[in-house]
Amino acid sequence: MVEVDQRSAREIGEFIASIRLPAHVKPDIADAHVALTTRTTRSLVWTSDPKDIAAYQVDTDFIRRI
Repeated sequence: MVEVDQRSAREIGEFIASIRLPAHVKPDIADAHVALTTRTTRSLVWTSDPKDIAAYQVDTDFIRRI
């Protein structure tokens, strides 16, 4: 489990503000948090919507469909 504290909440907000999401993807705090964690730890993401996670600039090699 990765906790969201004040520092990480700010990081998530700054990350969302810094990327250009495709028109079909609405900014999502949970997806952004998962993306940041994955990018930092180089861990896999298991998701039912790979396109949404990929929109947050997660390398598709790290995305798995549930």
